Amino acid sequence: MQKMFIDFVDESVRNRLVKAVEIARKHKTMHLFTHYDADGMASVSIIRTALQRAGIECTYQAFTTLGHREMESVRNVPAVCFIMTDMGTSFLPEMADYQCDCVVLDHHQIPDSFDLDQEGKVFVSCWLAGVSGAHDACASTMAFLFAMAMDESNFDLATVAVAGMMGDNQHRPSFSGYNKVIVDEAVSRGLIKTMDSIVPVGNVYESIMFTIDPYLDGITGVPDSVRDFLFGLGYNTTSSLKYGDSESAARLDEAIIAKLREKSVDEDVISRLVRKRYYLTDFECDAQLLSDTIDACGRTDAAAMAMKVIDSRDLMAGRGAYIEFRRQLLAMLFDAIEHMTPLENIRYFMYSSRGYGGLVSATLIKYWEKSDLPIIALLDAGNEYDISSRCSAEMEKRGINMGDAMKATAIANSGEGGGHSNAAGGRIPKDSLAKFLKDIDWTIGMQKQ
Repeated sequence: MQKMFIDFVDESVRNRLVKAVEIARKHKTMHLFTHYDADGMASVSIIRTALQRAGIECTYQAFTTLGHREMESVRNVPAVCFIMTDMGTSFLPEMADYQCDCVVLDHHQIPDSFDLDQEGKVFVSCWLAGVSGAHDACASTMAFLFAMAMDESNFDLATVAVAGMMGDNQHRPSFSGYNKVIVDEAVSRGLIKTMDSIVPVGNVYESIMFTIDPYLDGITGVPDSVRDFLFGLGYNTTSSLKYGDSESAARLDEAIIAKLREKSVDEDVISRLVRKRYYLTDFECDAQLLSDTIDACGRTDAAAMAMKVIDSRDLMAGRGAYIEFRRQLLAMLFDAIEHMTPLENIRYFMYSSRGYGGLVSATLIKYWEKSDLPIIALLDAGNEYDISSRCSAEMEKRGINMGDAMKATAIANSGEGGGHSNAAGGRIPKDSLAKFLKDIDWTIGMQKQ
């Protein structure tokens, strides 16, 4: 029997990947659903390309979240088959009753009672093999494995998968699990080159100005401060870090770490910064920059632009969206710092535009003032609030699980929610806000005991 790339995957997951491909091959057209972030954009692009290479036409749609309202759109889609990536786990029982065929490729935690494996329908998740969807595999990982199960010649899509992995921060402190197998093979095939650096390959001014990981308090997002910082190191606004220039990378790393220590950023956070950068030879750019670009496109309702960036292997196709998104992100980050409200066990802030809450929360958890309080971001979305939340690794060690807390408290307040232990989201009716904040503050407090 011919050896396949997916042979390393646990048999139960591998069999479902094969079934997913069999379902897809029964159809000439289908619809794709995904999340609007980098992992969602990368995963749907991988599926779309694999299907098109197999002669299957498809349309696609990106959601900011997946709730009952969005599931109505899924139920009513005029397609005989759909594939969903980066979401869907919470709605498997509902999809079991749909008349059309469907495939769900996800990496979020699975409730014990949820599954989907019947005629014309299959759920594929790394968790089915005990592989962590928070660290070892993301939606892009599962999409890539689907593409490889469809045709071994699809390995070139590994570079897109790596951008998705980075979008979900699964490269910190280093790749592991399914991700590591894929990345190591991509490196061995010459699709990816590596170097140790905090700053990505490319223009160093833009990297320091717009990159929020790391966020340099007082420098990031402040043009004059960025220029002064770089001039002090012998760089100007047009200087670039080139692949293989380890001397320049080390000089920049040393200066960035010094600034972070001045702000008392946790040493655990700092130790994760100096890491391998992944240079994608087909895109001719750092994987993080590709990830950030398609993330910006997806979060600004420009999924088609994200697909153009990936299809053309040209980041310039999404540069305008990237720059504008980063400007808005920094403005909201500064506003969140100014208006952060602490309770006994959480901190929260309001923000004004969809797509920014989780990123702002994640940045502040790591690089802002030290605290043992998770951060909740609240978006006024008309008759309801959309919620994003983050906690640190240290908070997780103390027993905090944002996914569990968000799910329980959102449901208790006539809403819906869930996610990972360190990152979760939800939605509640507008008139439930005060009680929700009280409930989640209490719930987090109980988790810490």
